[in-house]
Amino acid sequence: CSKCKQVYVKYRHSPGPWRRHSVFGIHVAKPGALVICEGTTDVLRLWDAGVVSPVAILGSCPSPGQVQLIASVATRVVSVGDGDDAGRKMNAEISAALDGLGVPVEVVELPEGSDPGSLSVEWIKENLPLCAFDVDKTCESS
Repeated sequence: CSKCKQVYVKYRHSPGPWRRHSVFGIHVAKPGALVICEGTTDVLRLWDAGVVSPVAILGSCPSPGQVQLIASVATRVVSVGDGDDAGRKMNAEISAALDGLGVPVEVVELPEGSDPGSLSVEWIKENLPLCAFDVDKTCESS
């Protein structure tokens, strides 16, 4: 960013509420399990690791509109918030909101200080449930 000099894609300087109603990647998600993370860089790393339908809520606080959109597409969800307080809060909020709508959620806790965009492909493949890689599989740990 030319304003704040941050390396990763951020939304700090984006005016308006558009991102509170958007879910990055949902337009190409396959029916079945969605893997929810916080940012676009996280989605790219998960996709690179073979995750079928990674999406991002563009922050760590899901809006009711995002939850409704996710529930309208997903039959199950894997929530992969960052390994910090905000990521753990996101996992809890996603889990509570989608459980209330009848969408089962499995939470994957990341190591402290990490995020999906910084994890190795090997770690992702070893620690995400099978349904993240094959929509016909159940959400059991791999």
